[in-house]
Amino acid sequence: MLFLRGLPRQLFIIRRAQMKRFLCLCFSILFLSVFSCKIDGIEEKSDSKYGSLTTLKLELNQKSKNQNKRSLYIPEIIKATVTVSGYGMEDISAEVAVSEGKSNSVKIEGIPVGKNRVVSVQALGTKDSVLSKIEGVVMYAVTDINSGDNSITVNWASSAVGSVYYNLVKSGYDVSNVEESLVSSFIPKDMHASLIDSSQIAGDIQEGLDAPQGTEKYILKAGKVTFSTAKADSDVKIQVCDPVSKSVAQSTGETQTIENVAPGTWNFYVIKNESIVYKKSVTLKSGETLDLGIISFEKSLGQNHPLEGKYSPVAQTTWASETFSLGSEIDADGNGTFAVYSKNATKILLEIYNAAYGEEAAYDYWMEKGSDDIWRAKIKGIESGTLYAFRAWGPNWTFDENWERGGSSAGFVADFDAAGNRFNPNKVLFDPYSKEISHDKSNPTALGKMNGGMYGTGEDVFEGAARRNFDTGIYASKSVVVKDSTSFGTRPKIPQEKAIIYEAHARGITKHSSSAQLSSILNGFDGFDGVVNIPAEYQGTYKGAGMLAPYLKALGVNTIELLPVHESDNDANPDDAPGGNYWAYMTYGYFAPDRRYSSDKSYGGPTREFKEMVKAFHDEGMEVYLDVVFNHSGEGGTWYGEKDSYQTAELTFMRGFDNSTYYSLVQDNVGGYWETTGCGNNLQCDNPVVRKFILDSLAYWIDEMGVDGYRFDLATVLGREKNSSGNWDYNVESQTLKDIVALGVENDVEMIAESWDCGSNSYQVGNFPEGWGGWNGRFRDSIRSFVGKGERGALNDYINGDYDNFNKEGGPHKSVNFVVAHDGFTLADLCSYQGAGSAMNSTLTWPFGPSDGGNGDTNTLGFGTAPENKRQAARNYIAIQMISRGVPMIVWGDEFGRTQNGNNNPYNIDSVATWNNYNMINTSSPHLVATGGSGAYHNNFGTFGNTANVNGNFKFMNYMLKLRANEPAFQQADYSVVYDFKKEDGASTLSDGDRCVWIRINGSTVSSGSDYLVFMNMYTDKISYTIPAPADDSKWTRIADTSSWAETNFNCWDETDTSCVYTAAAKYEVNPWSVVILKMVGGADRIHCNS
Repeated sequence: MLFLRGLPRQLFIIRRAQMKRFLCLCFSILFLSVFSCKIDGIEEKSDSKYGSLTTLKLELNQKSKNQNKRSLYIPEIIKATVTVSGYGMEDISAEVAVSEGKSNSVKIEGIPVGKNRVVSVQALGTKDSVLSKIEGVVMYAVTDINSGDNSITVNWASSAVGSVYYNLVKSGYDVSNVEESLVSSFIPKDMHASLIDSSQIAGDIQEGLDAPQGTEKYILKAGKVTFSTAKADSDVKIQVCDPVSKSVAQSTGETQTIENVAPGTWNFYVIKNESIVYKKSVTLKSGETLDLGIISFEKSLGQNHPLEGKYSPVAQTTWASETFSLGSEIDADGNGTFAVYSKNATKILLEIYNAAYGEEAAYDYWMEKGSDDIWRAKIKGIESGTLYAFRAWGPNWTFDENWERGGSSAGFVADFDAAGNRFNPNKVLFDPYSKEISHDKSNPTALGKMNGGMYGTGEDVFEGAARRNFDTGIYASKSVVVKDSTSFGTRPKIPQEKAIIYEAHARGITKHSSSAQLSSILNGFDGFDGVVNIPAEYQGTYKGAGMLAPYLKALGVNTIELLPVHESDNDANPDDAPGGNYWAYMTYGYFAPDRRYSSDKSYGGPTREFKEMVKAFHDEGMEVYLDVVFNHSGEGGTWYGEKDSYQTAELTFMRGFDNSTYYSLVQDNVGGYWETTGCGNNLQCDNPVVRKFILDSLAYWIDEMGVDGYRFDLATVLGREKNSSGNWDYNVESQTLKDIVALGVENDVEMIAESWDCGSNSYQVGNFPEGWGGWNGRFRDSIRSFVGKGERGALNDYINGDYDNFNKEGGPHKSVNFVVAHDGFTLADLCSYQGAGSAMNSTLTWPFGPSDGGNGDTNTLGFGTAPENKRQAARNYIAIQMISRGVPMIVWGDEFGRTQNGNNNPYNIDSVATWNNYNMINTSSPHLVATGGSGAYHNNFGTFGNTANVNGNFKFMNYMLKLRANEPAFQQADYSVVYDFKKEDGASTLSDGDRCVWIRINGSTVSSGSDYLVFMNMYTDKISYTIPAPADDSKWTRIADTSSWAETNFNCWDETDTSCVYTAAAKYEVNPWSVVILKMVGGADRIHCNS
C-alpha cells in the first residue's frame, strides 16, 4: 500500500458529502456524448498544459444486492451539469441539454493536465418539468487529464471511489499521488454508493490510517419514511428523492412505508397527473425511521395546484406587476400566461379543466390584480388545447371562505348593486379573449337533461334552489389555449374600388349535397374547369368553403364576405325544424372561430381550418371579409325586466367580469340596459376598455387569421357616446370609429359599416369618418323602387356613386351597392312576392319556415307576376347594380336564383332553404329540381327560354360580374368618369317622374376604359332610345338586353358579336321593364341589329 509520507496531514475531517441520486434513473442506461461547446471565461491555453473532456459515458446499471429499482416512475432527464474538479484548480462546469440520454453540444476545454481529476454529473431537470430541480443527485468518477482529448465513464461503481476523491479535493487535500487502489481498499463491497460513508473514508485517508480488515464501519444503514394520507387516492405516486428507495404506487389512507431510504436530506414528493401536489424536505440519519404523520394534499380554494412542475405557478409574487397581454398565451419557456380585465372584481379564480364538461376544475389559482385593472397568472407547462375558465367575486357577491363549488350562497349580497355589478362565483365564465371555446352553452351533450336556464341569476327556482346558486362549472363553455402557426397565405390586397363582394354563410354555401357534384353540374360552362367537388365530410365547413374558391373566382367575384363566424350559440341548432340562430348575430367568442363550421373539431382545429380556408381564397386571388357584431353580445339583456326587478340575466363571460364596463346601463336603473339593437345589451363602445377589446379582436383576425376586411353590424352603435343625460348619441368624431378605420388604413383592410341601428338618429349612411365604407341602404331602396314600381326618385345619384354622402368618406368605392342581403328576400324572392315582405314567414312549413319577425315593408311587382317578368326583373337588378359607380355586393345563391319560398327572415332556418342548391344551375326549370330535403320550391321563375337547358340568369350574372371585373371604368376611386343622365333621346334633361333613363358612361377617359350606353326602361310600353354616333373608327355593340326575347342568347353577347352593331347615330327599341347595355368598341362598316 502506498502511503503519502512526508506530506502534511489535514488537521480536520470534512463532513460526508451527501450522495443524492438521479431521480428514478436506476437500472437505466444514459449515454451523454459531449462535443462542441466551449465554456465561457476560459482563456486560450497551451496545448501541452491543458486538456479537453470530449467523451463522457454515463452508466446507471450497477448490480448489487441492496440496489432497488424504481419501477413506477422513471423521469427522463433533459439537462444536467458536468463539472471537473481537482487539486490546485478551479471547478470547470458546463450545463448540457439531454435528449434520449444523449447530448451533442458540450466540449469542456482548458482543464489543467493532472492526475485524479474528479468528474461529477448532476441532474437539473426532467421532461415536462415534473421535477424542475433535482437537487444533489450526483454521480462521480476519477480520471487523469492529459493534453488533448480525454474520455471517462461515470457509473454508480465509479461514484463510490469518485465521491471519496471529491471529498478529499474539497478539503484541500492533494490527491495527485493518491492511488485508486488505496481508496478502493476502504470501499465496502456490493454496496450502493449512496450507502457508503465516503466522507469518513476521506477523513481516515487524510489521517494516514490503513484500510481496516473489515469495511463495515463505512456502511450506512438505509432508513424508512412512514406516513399516512387523509384519504385514499389511486392516482398518486409517492416517493423520496434519494437514489435507492422505491416509490409507492398509491395512497391507501392508512400508514404506509417507503423503505431503503439513503441517509441524507431529500425531498419527499406526492405526484399526481405528472405534477407535484405535495412536497416536504426530510433528513434521515443512518438506519433512522422518520414518521411524517398524516399528510394532506387536498388544498383550499385557489391552492388546488401542483407546487412544482406542470401546472405549478411561475413567479407568483410578480403577477401583479406583469404586463403580458389579455387572453391566454404560451411564452417561449412553455409557460401559460392568463390575463383578464375587471376593474370592479375583488377576487378572480383561474380554473384549469381536464374536460370541457362533466368534471370540476382540476386546478385553481388566485389571480393577482395589476394597476391596470388586469388580473394575471402564469402557469408552468401549459400546452395548446388546455381548457380554462374563471370565477369572479365583487361588491355584490363578496368572497366568503365558506363558499364552495356545487351551489353556494355564501357571500351573496344582491344580484346587482347600485354600481351595476353582477358578480356571481357560481357562474363559470369563459375568457372574453378566448381564441377558441370548447362548446356552446346550449350544447346538448354538455347539458344532458339540464337547460340553459342554469346560466341565469335571480331568485327563481332552478333544480330545487335559487337560480343564482346553481353552479355551472361542469356544464359551462371553457376557453381553449391555442398556439398555431398555420399559414393564411399572401393577402391579394385588392383595391377596394375593384372589389366585387359575395355575401355568404360559411355553412350555407357548401352544406347542400349538390356541392359534391359541382364539376359535373358546371361541365360545359366556360371558365369553370377548375371547380372541385366538396366531399360530404367537408360540406358546411371552413374546409368546404375554401374548396369553393375556384367556383367563386370563375363566377366573377373576388371577395367573399362571411356572415358571423365568431363563436355563437348554435351547437343545438336543429336540422329538422326551425330553431336557434342560423345567422349567428349573437356573438360569444370575439377571437374564436365557430367550432360548428369546422370539420376538425379538435382543440385548435377550427383555428387551423379557418386559416387554411383563408389561404385557399388568397391563393385564388380572392379576399375574405368578416361580418362582425360589436354592437351587442350573445349574453343579451335581462330576462324578465321589471317583472323581477331586473334580477335575472345570463352570466357566461363579459357580464360576469365587469357588467358596468362592458355594457351600457340605464343611468337611473342600473339593473336595466340602454340599448338600440333590439337584442337587449348595447356594448359600451365609448368605454376605453371596450374600444381596446374591439381593436384587439380586429387586429387578431387581421394578423393571425388573415382577414382582409370587415362589415360591422349596426355600426351606429360603435359611434354612440354617453351624454350628460345618460343616453348615448351618435358622434361622427367618435374615437372608436376613428381608431377602427385607422387600423384598417394601417393594414390595408376595409372597414364597412351597416350605418344604422334601432335607436334615435340612427341612420348614418355616408356619415362615418373618412376611410369608412358603408352598406348603401339608399341605393338598395331606390333601385327597388325603380325596378319594382318605376319610381326613380334619386336613383341617378346612387348609380353615380352617391357623391353627397360618400365623397367625404373617401369616394364612390366607399359605397357598397346592394339590392338584397342576408336579412331579407333573396334576389329571386324580391322579384316574386309582393305585399308585406314578411307575409309568408309564419305561413311556411319546414324546410322553409316558419319564422317570426322580418321586414314588413310592402314589396311591389309593378312589372307583373308572370314567371318571365320575374326573371327579367332579376336581370334588371343585376345589370343596373353592375354598371353603378361603387362596390357591388350579391348574396349567396343569387347567381342562380336561390329561393327561400318567400321567407324574408330565415334567421332560424338551417336547411336546404338557406343552402346553395347548385342543381339549379344546369337546368332551365330550377323550380323543378329536388330541394335535397322535404318540400318543394315555389314555381316563381318558370322555365328559361333557351335551348341549352340551363339556368339563363346564372349565365347572365356570370357575364355581368366579369364585365364589372374587367372594365376599368367601373373600378374608380373618384368621380372623374362622367355618368351622363338624360331622357331617352340622349339630350333632354330628366324630369321628376321619368321612368326612362338614358346613361352614357364616359369610361374611355381612363386608361384602358370604354364608353357605355345604358338604356333603362321601367315604363309599361316599348320606348325608342337614341344611339349617338360613335367615335371615329368605333362602333356601338349591344352586349346586354334583359328583355325576355333575348333569353335564347342568355341576354348577353360578347363585344365581338356582330348581330347588333352601330357605326352611326341610330335608334334602339327597348322593351318595357328592361335594360339594354351597349359598349363602344373598334369600328365596323355597317349598322345592323337583330332584336
